[in-house]
Amino acid sequence: MRRIVGPAVLLAAASLVVVAASAGATTGRSAMSFKDPVGDSLSLTGSADIVSVSFSSSGTGTGKKYVAKSLVITMTLAAPPTSDGTTLYNVKGTISGCGYYSFSYIPGARLGATNGYAECGSAPDSATGSTGTLFGFGAVSEGKTITFRMPLKDLPGKVRAGDEFLLINAETDLVEPVFGLVGVGTVGPPFYDSAKTTAEYVVG
Repeated sequence: MRRIVGPAVLLAAASLVVVAASAGATTGRSAMSFKDPVGDSLSLTGSADIVSVSFSSSGTGTGKKYVAKSLVITMTLAAPPTSDGTTLYNVKGTISGCGYYSFSYIPGARLGATNGYAECGSAPDSATGSTGTLFGFGAVSEGKTITFRMPLKDLPGKVRAGDEFLLINAETDLVEPVFGLVGVGTVGPPFYDSAKTTAEYVVG
């Protein structure tokens, strides 16, 4: 994990794009999902039209012996996602004890296809006092879905079972295809679509 110091650091946050579930992994006991109206996106093809978002976990064991190992977020779209680096797929929220979290995926981006950011996890910056941290994660698109998978041990803030994700929001945006640093959402609302929920997700 690295303290965030500026746009140049973001280029180093690329991670593996495809991560397979570990052998013998089981699904968590708690899950949360929410829907978004079909056809409310400005994307003409539906590739940036959010249909639903779900939060769950994968881990080992079953029943009372289940141990969550990874956070799993699935975004379902009206059409398969783009692969030319021009569309940002992002899920945001806050978590107790850390603050703001962001998971961003830009399929086909030449640099930095996946970027994670959390408000916690680093010693305070001497100039700004920021504790923001960049982290990598895995993302894979299949059909009309994108799955974000993050091992809990790799997330800033020591995320563990029982922690709550709040103020959850999913977005799709038009971005430039090299770094994905500049898009409509950098100066205003996301261009394509957004989906919000008041529901909370408890890791487990």
